[in-house]
Amino acid sequence: MSTTGFSASPAKDWGELAERMRLLSERSVRFSQQIPQVQTNIREAQQSMVVVRSAMAEICWEVSQQAGMLSSVLVTLNEIGLTGPQANRAFLGTFPRMQGRVVNE
Repeated sequence: MSTTGFSASPAKDWGELAERMRLLSERSVRFSQQIPQVQTNIREAQQSMVVVRSAMAEICWEVSQQAGMLSSVLVTLNEIGLTGPQANRAFLGTFPRMQGRVVNE
């Protein structure tokens, strides 16, 4: 007997053939009864994918906007000299603490 419930050998008599046909018919009916549920599952999965795609598009748009804003901030900071090696950081609060200290003398 195979995993499907049917042997690969030919039926030995009409009774065995009739039994195989009955089993095949039962399985066919069960399969047919499952088709509407499978179709429903497929539709629900497709609807979920639409929602996921929409959410991903929204996330990508938001990330793009944030990246654009970050880029603008970095350009602005660079333009006013806060990110360069010669930056005057006095108004950031680091200069007063360093005042009066001698380094590498």
